[in-house]
Amino acid sequence: MTMELKILFVEDVLADVELAQRNLSKGGILFQSRVVENEIDFLRALEEYCPNIVISDFNLPKFDGMSALKITLEKSPNIPFILLTGSMNEEIAVECMKTGASDYIIKEHITRLPFAVKEALKKKGIQIEKEKAELELKESEERFRSFYENISLGLYRTTIEGRVLLANPTLVEMLGYKSFEELAQRNLQEEGFEPSYNRNQFIELLETNGEIIGLESAWIRKDLSILYIRESARAIRDAEGNILYYDGTVEDITERKQAEMALKEKMDELQRFHNLTIGRELSMIELKKEVNGLLKKAGQQEKYKIVE
Repeated sequence: MTMELKILFVEDVLADVELAQRNLSKGGILFQSRVVENEIDFLRALEEYCPNIVISDFNLPKFDGMSALKITLEKSPNIPFILLTGSMNEEIAVECMKTGASDYIIKEHITRLPFAVKEALKKKGIQIEKEKAELELKESEERFRSFYENISLGLYRTTIEGRVLLANPTLVEMLGYKSFEELAQRNLQEEGFEPSYNRNQFIELLETNGEIIGLESAWIRKDLSILYIRESARAIRDAEGNILYYDGTVEDITERKQAEMALKEKMDELQRFHNLTIGRELSMIELKKEVNGLLKKAGQQEKYKIVE
């Protein structure tokens, strides 16, 4: 179903309005309209009538087209604005277009009005969609930036040669650096972070499997302390299959690893104590046996009852 346009005319000559309406109807445009000729009524119509397009004369006794254009751009910037006037020099026409008018038409060429209305609505629709897409992109970028900067995981991107392209604040802090710029000065191919595996092994795993999932290792912080991490990474390739860079995530598991090592140390200590206790018990049994043997040899009654 064809949408009925709501057209707001800014005009003080009723005959000119009727001429415009006839041409619009001939051009196949279905519409309803309202006519105003002063600023107060124009402002009220913008708010209450909510037109789809404004068609305005340039010179009116109590108002003018440039003022109407500026008000429209301020109050309702998504409404197309066409100037329809009896005469207009080129300088004024250029100024109106630069200010934001969709088009201008000399009344002598009013047959062009239907085409101008359709084009103005089409261009404004494209502009609105573009602005919407740009806003959505900006919001998406803001969400990603917030996620990138605030996520508890470290995120990175490195080249095959070992140059750090990206590192989020979490990873920078995790490794003990003051800024990404400071971290980026390190070349991972020349001096990696990993004491438990080297970068060549890392690259080999990625080239073979395409990704690494949950690889646990120990890294060295800037202050030379140990950072235990769980790392996942994947190779990003171009259309020909060549590796462009590596993307990865890093989880700090230092606290868990330290707890595991502390637990293992305690378990080892308990085992040693248990072994020592068993050894002492065995020694006491042997001693009691030896005493009983000596008593027996001496013709005396055994003193200890031994249960094994």
